[in-house]
Amino acid sequence: MGNHQSIFDSAGVEVKYFTLLRTQATNGLRFDDMMADTEAEAKAGDVLFATRLLPHPTGIDLQFDHWKKSLPIVNKPWSFAVS
Repeated sequence: MGNHQSIFDSAGVEVKYFTLLRTQATNGLRFDDMMADTEAEAKAGDVLFATRLLPHPTGIDLQFDHWKKSLPIVNKPWSFAVS
């Protein structure tokens, strides 16, 4: 998460992480699990921080189809996406 964690910590913002990889060794994206975690954990007032501007440090970047499939969850009234 780069310097984002320290920024959120300084602001007193609690950070939760979602499932992303099968294993570090395979770097396999677990997109469905990531979306299920987000749907299960997010609540009113939460901010979903997702960025597509830089390569992910794991080497896994969401593809266009992933971003399209995430819209039903990201656009729910209880979430606010920052990109």
